[in-house]
Amino acid sequence: VDMLVVNAYGGPGDTQIWLDDFTTSSQVTVYAASASDFDLGRLSPALNPLGTSKSGPAPQLQGSVLSVDGTPQLVRAIDHNGEPFAWLKTLGFNAVRLGTPPTSEQLREAEECGIWLVVPPPTNQSPREYGSGLQQIIAWDLGSQLTWPDVELTRRVAQQLRSLPADAQRAMICQPREATWELSRIADLTVLEPPGPNSALPLRDYGQWYLMRSRLLRIGSYYWAGI
Repeated sequence: VDMLVVNAYGGPGDTQIWLDDFTTSSQVTVYAASASDFDLGRLSPALNPLGTSKSGPAPQLQGSVLSVDGTPQLVRAIDHNGEPFAWLKTLGFNAVRLGTPPTSEQLREAEECGIWLVVPPPTNQSPREYGSGLQQIIAWDLGSQLTWPDVELTRRVAQQLRSLPADAQRAMICQPREATWELSRIADLTVLEPPGPNSALPLRDYGQWYLMRSRLLRIGSYYWAGI
């Protein structure tokens, strides 16, 4: 890439523009994949960012924007299926969504390679027991494919999380299958699913799809788009 051109013309008068960080972290190196690609010990130094701690101020939700130390962040998260965090980071992701509360090893791995975690809240310990690894958690995940019977339990869990000390509080997300309006009143961010895998909807129409789905949410609530 030699140049980035931003067409920001908004008509006569002043125009306020907000730009996200320009990085090349999403550039994917094309190579023949093999089982050894998942062996961190064999990754080249350029693809292995381990050993550099990226811990810093706790992420905070400011309106519709997740910020770290006052800097807005664009979260690019992927569901975790056993891959090394460092390898996922080389593909351009800056967050990993776990299906279970993080282990001490996962917290340490996330801290070492500087990647955020979206995780379910712990069920048998205080989040503050995570130590420095708590800094890598960017959001608490209240659940996926939630339906009407899940609403009351989700509400109780959210109330418990809001009573945590300030340094352990995070944005709360959920992914409803039903009761979208009710769940959007509980979580800070709602994850909207894309059209099904067999959908014929072209990619260019996804924006309109999410706009229509967002009308099911509580007025003024915010959402993340799943792809």
